[in-house]
Amino acid sequence: KPLAETVEANNITHLMVLAQSGKANVNNGVMYLDVGDTYSVFVHELAHFVGFVDEYPLTAGLAREYCSRKTAPNLVFLGEITYAPLDNIAQWQAIEFPVRLYPARTCHNIRQPSYKPSERMTFLENHDAK
Repeated sequence: KPLAETVEANNITHLMVLAQSGKANVNNGVMYLDVGDTYSVFVHELAHFVGFVDEYPLTAGLAREYCSRKTAPNLVFLGEITYAPLDNIAQWQAIEFPVRLYPARTCHNIRQPSYKPSERMTFLENHDAK
């Protein structure tokens, strides 16, 4: 509760908590890391601050939440094309080299196709990916 009051009083939008132990994650603008997490874990979690979604299969509950929003800058979803995916594609096409779409596993557990602009494993699928 004291932390919530500080966040509200200072109009904080993002916060990082470093703990002795725990699982790295981002939830409601708060990044949780533990002292043993590597730099690659930090970078992976930092991407979530700007809206990037994991590219490994999310649990069905998380997939329903994130895959229905269709706002992740690193993914495009099949189905009704909304402003955000069209904007993603336009940005990707502005890159000098051709951008293709490759299957992502993000929404696999709810059987919703999703696509990413790389056929390689990215740091959003495995934080150790190069």
